[in-house]
Amino acid sequence: MDIEHNKNQKKPQGAEPDRQGLVRSGEILPALIHILPLSNRPFFPGQAMPLVLDAQHWSRTLEAVGEAEQPVLGVVAVKGEAAEQAGVADFYRMGTVCRVHHVHREADKLQVMVSGVARFRVERWASREPPFTARVRYFPETGYKDVPEIKA
Repeated sequence: MDIEHNKNQKKPQGAEPDRQGLVRSGEILPALIHILPLSNRPFFPGQAMPLVLDAQHWSRTLEAVGEAEQPVLGVVAVKGEAAEQAGVADFYRMGTVCRVHHVHREADKLQVMVSGVARFRVERWASREPPFTARVRYFPETGYKDVPEIKA
């Protein structure tokens, strides 16, 4: 493939090219991702933390993530306290796509180690029932260190 020929093509959302204009395969985030609801707190890019999930409700979602080409999923805060009963109307539109590093099952709970990669907005729900999937649009982080108001 000729790099110069493809120079003017639109870059995939979520991709961060290196200096030669190439994109590493692990840096392209999928447009269709599995979604997990989070109650009580939002999740941001750059964070790494374990999630403790109910195995009965979310094991199918994590199995689907494990079978995907890239082990990523979206976490989105939901309105209310019970994430297990959340429907698509309960989800906020913005979330964080996360890389899944490790899944451990302990009795009826799943411990999932994830790290936040990028913010996204749900554009359209592909599956309105668990396992939830959605088409998303990514929003790369900006250089906050260069903003004078933040420095102050």
